[in-house]
Amino acid sequence: MAPSVNFAIQGQEELLRNVRKLEKKVQKRIIRKALGKVARAVVKDARALVPRETGLLRESLGSVIRFGKKTGEAFAVIGPRVEFKGKKVEKIRAGLRGAKTKRKPANYGHLVEFGAKPHKQRFIPVAGGVIRLGGDMHPGARPKPFLRPALEKNKTKALPMMAAEFEKGLAEAL
Repeated sequence: MAPSVNFAIQGQEELLRNVRKLEKKVQKRIIRKALGKVARAVVKDARALVPRETGLLRESLGSVIRFGKKTGEAFAVIGPRVEFKGKKVEKIRAGLRGAKTKRKPANYGHLVEFGAKPHKQRFIPVAGGVIRLGGDMHPGARPKPFLRPALEKNKTKALPMMAAEFEKGLAEAL
């Protein structure tokens, strides 16, 4: 399971009461803007911290704001995106050769963040694209955290940023 950071705006009861008085559509827009601002700050710091081999993992980092269907709670999903495009990505992919051209950062971002224990390889790619059955040991990889430090760095800034966005959204809505 992916690690998560949970927090609530405390001491802002009046602000939250005013947000709850608005239409659901307007509430969601304000919440989405507030969470998005915090999520973008985390992504920016994570991009600065991510180790660079090809640059694809860095470019794939992003965020999306979701609302729980049953609970209605809002949350931000931050990490490597499955679908990501752009001129930088095209340029990076053009410079890659061999198996690296098919890399999908969403498939290996967690291994960079948390590392991997030594393990037995099932398949080993051989020159010419042939795959042979393995049995060799992979040495594993040390963790190189980039998302967790970015979250920690932005934890203290998150509440003031969200409160400011809520106030701004309320002023626009009323």
